[in-house]
Amino acid sequence: MGSALGASTGLPSRGGTHQSMNQPEHTQEATELVRRAHEESTNGGNERIAAELLWGAFAHCLIAVAQNEELPHDSHGAFRTIARHMDAAQDSNDWRSRLGAAENLHHHFYHGDLPAQELRTHRRRTREGTLELCRAAVEALEGLDGWLSVRHEGRVLAAQEAPPAPAFFGW
Repeated sequence: MGSALGASTGLPSRGGTHQSMNQPEHTQEATELVRRAHEESTNGGNERIAAELLWGAFAHCLIAVAQNEELPHDSHGAFRTIARHMDAAQDSNDWRSRLGAAENLHHHFYHGDLPAQELRTHRRRTREGTLELCRAAVEALEGLDGWLSVRHEGRVLAAQEAPPAPAFFGW
């Protein structure tokens, strides 16, 4: 059984096996999906497919965060919990807002009813959030301090409390 994204874009469907991917694979997949969305939207492609590719990219980043934070990541509701967790770590509501933008893109893929200005805004917010999470993952891999949160002795710490790298994804 394939996904709508796989059927529409020619991407292989992982069919729910995202749990077998590790954190670097999720961020690599997210980066690739952002690239594909850009190509789709700039080369006369289908805006609805570009929107779904960006949703998928953001979802892959949330899954990587969830794996690190040992949070469920198997539904839209779980993604909302992850975004709330990220906002709590940063004392903001920016990640819930970005998730809302990504969910609007996902909705647009199926219904095609976003006005052009809203579509551009949601694409920008989703792309920025995805790339910010991917950059943080790369910094963690390079041994730089992460910015979200890490687990230390079972307690989630804010970035300023975190022990030295590897932070963020714990690789």
